[in-house]
Amino acid sequence: MLPGTAPLLHQQGFEAVGGTAESFAAFLRTELVKWGKLIKQANIRPE
Repeated sequence: MLPGTAPLLHQQGFEAVGGTAESFAAFLRTELVKWGKLIKQANIRPE
């Protein structure tokens, strides 16, 4: 990460963390399932 990037992200409400591509892919899969369920339950549709 470039110097100064982490503080900038933090100011915007993000948390910079390290990890592997595999752990990020696992995180994305988990988030897709979680948010997909919520979207279906709320019957959210694209406009």
